[in-house]
Amino acid sequence: MKTFKLVSLQFMNGDTLTDTELLDGLIINREIEENSWILEAYTTTEHVDTFDRVCQSGEWLTVQAVITKPTNAPAPFQVQIRNVQRINDLVSVLFRGHIIHAKHEYAELLLAQLLKDGLQGEELLKSFTNKIHASKPITKVTVKPVPPKPTTTT
Repeated sequence: MKTFKLVSLQFMNGDTLTDTELLDGLIINREIEENSWILEAYTTTEHVDTFDRVCQSGEWLTVQAVITKPTNAPAPFQVQIRNVQRINDLVSVLFRGHIIHAKHEYAELLLAQLLKDGLQGEELLKSFTNKIHASKPITKVTVKPVPPKPTTTT
């Protein structure tokens, strides 16, 4: 297994790519099954009703995760929510699924989002070209920095 820092997370809510205010998270490549991944997001309760509904229904959800550092391109995943755990005023959401490797599937998600945003013609083409070649998520995501651990001297 390989574990990575989850930097940002977005999910498809109908036809809209929705940001999740990620406070912390990790992503694990299980390496025992092809393309099998576990994602855990520690977030606010803003989308807890959606997460609960998807968890209870067992439906598949498309998410985009930025892994390790904010400048990395988002990786698309097809996941199911396995658990939604409330912790005080926050929530931990456990996802399990597989990465979508095909470049064209990411391009389709990006194009759908830009069309949903109302872009057309040259503006659509320019925005699509810039975003497909950029190493940034499709939309802005707020990531709260984790304070450094205090150093101790002995």
